[in-house]
Amino acid sequence: VDTSAARINILTTNTTMISNVGNTPRNNQTWLSVTLTDTFAKKSDVDFDLSPFNLPRTLRGEMVVSIAASAKPSSGGKQIEMYFIVKLRKVSGSESDIVSVQSDTWQTGTTEVQNPNQFLIPLTVPSTPYKKGDVLRVTIEMWARNSIGGTAIGKFGYGHDPSNNFTPDTYTESNGITSRLMCFIPFKLDI
Repeated sequence: VDTSAARINILTTNTTMISNVGNTPRNNQTWLSVTLTDTFAKKSDVDFDLSPFNLPRTLRGEMVVSIAASAKPSSGGKQIEMYFIVKLRKVSGSESDIVSVQSDTWQTGTTEVQNPNQFLIPLTVPSTPYKKGDVLRVTIEMWARNSIGGTAIGKFGYGHDPSNNFTPDTYTESNGITSRLMCFIPFKLDI
């Protein structure tokens, strides 16, 4: 607990992670319009950092990341496949990967309609100590391709609004899918 400057910082179940790094964050979402071929390629790579740890902590157990995403082909007759890679990292002077997992591949329809989806991605976190000053980083990579062949323009988005605020251009909010990126991170309890 840091009580300097009349504030208390402690990791809770509601700790907010937010990023303005990487692609075009718009209303706390990453939204892209990119050219796709029939080969999967990384289209987005965004880091989400917690504030530096104030106390030593150990991570261990099952982590779950929930990503609200949406995609659509820009013209009929094309079909997009996409998946996410989630990486849990430790930043302590240098960056080191702890665990990395790929989500299931998801496919849109062939019409120019938003196709929202909720990805739930489990990660098994080995026992990993963090010392005071270390930073926990979650990296989200979005990979995509045109599954019908040839080239196509694909439009993609995923929400990372900690408050789950709806805005008119938040495509992931349709059909009841949240616009919040949630990471449930397991900490070892010292009891």
